[in-house]
Amino acid sequence: MNKQPLTLNEAMNICRHYQHLNGNVFDKKSLGKGYIECIAVAPFEESKQWLFAQYYHEFRNPLKALQFYNGKDYDVIVLSIPVLRKRGIHYQDLRSYLSNNNISFTGPRQGREETYSRAL
Repeated sequence: MNKQPLTLNEAMNICRHYQHLNGNVFDKKSLGKGYIECIAVAPFEESKQWLFAQYYHEFRNPLKALQFYNGKDYDVIVLSIPVLRKRGIHYQDLRSYLSNNNISFTGPRQGREETYSRAL
């Protein structure tokens, strides 16, 4: 899957649309990875997503965790705290999470279908 970055506005709309996933199991194959605690707008670049996840784990606030980033390319990620070992954090981009769990994308289109079809 060749993912394209999202604008901040696109990421915020998609993030809002998928808040209902909070509380679901993060990985059905491994219950120890915990439950989804947060669906958040994050930087698109993978190394910056890692840093965002670390800040989120420290602050438990996605807005605070994003303060370090001043780029223009965004994504939406799913975060969970492991059930038994509370020191780490698991995260995955939303598009991969949806694909891995056979959930189709049904996000808000707002007249920009090409944007959302390209997002997946």
